[in-house]
Amino acid sequence: LKGVISCFATDHAPHAARFKKLGFTRAPFGVTGLETAVAATWTAMVVESGMEPLEWARRWLCGPADVLGIERPSFTPGNAVAATLFNTNPWHIQSADLSSKSLNNPFVGRTLVGRVLTMLG
Repeated sequence: LKGVISCFATDHAPHAARFKKLGFTRAPFGVTGLETAVAATWTAMVVESGMEPLEWARRWLCGPADVLGIERPSFTPGNAVAATLFNTNPWHIQSADLSSKSLNNPFVGRTLVGRVLTMLG
């Protein structure tokens, strides 16, 4: 696992179902993943592959900045920070549970571990 995946990130660009029904060549690219990204990476990397939780967190917190060559977030007095609180309970994903305007999520019907509870900051 070391050195293969340097960061986790999402695109945040869901598309309404009516646009996804245009067919493969005309529909906008991508799938909905913001709501399941934390659970999908926690399940695949920590639960199934044995990545240390701190390494997993670094991929989310510092990895994108490292890839882009920008300053890493700093948890020091005076700096604005954002935090994500999540549990590590199994979550059977159903379309009805998702809030996105697009429901083309590859994890619907699967059970993942972890679910975001809230965002702070």
